[in-house]
Amino acid sequence: MATLTIEIDQTTAAILQAKAATQGVSLEALLRQLAANGTTATEGASSSTSLEQFMADMESLSEGTEHIPATPITYNREDIYFDHD
Repeated sequence: MATLTIEIDQTTAAILQAKAATQGVSLEALLRQLAANGTTATEGASSSTSLEQFMADMESLSEGTEHIPATPITYNREDIYFDHD
């Protein structure tokens, strides 16, 4: 088997190594998996994990927005479906 050298920045290398370690596979195995199907084992994880991650991401995004007032705008059914017959 031939060896190929690919140069990537330190941040990308660290991310790939951490992802491989999280999955319990070698960096080479992780890269093979990505090359084969574009995803890794953890990206195909259960929907509950995905939901938990989504909720954590939403919490993270909303941090520091508590002082922003709620919008006074309200929408009724006619506003939403104005272009439907």
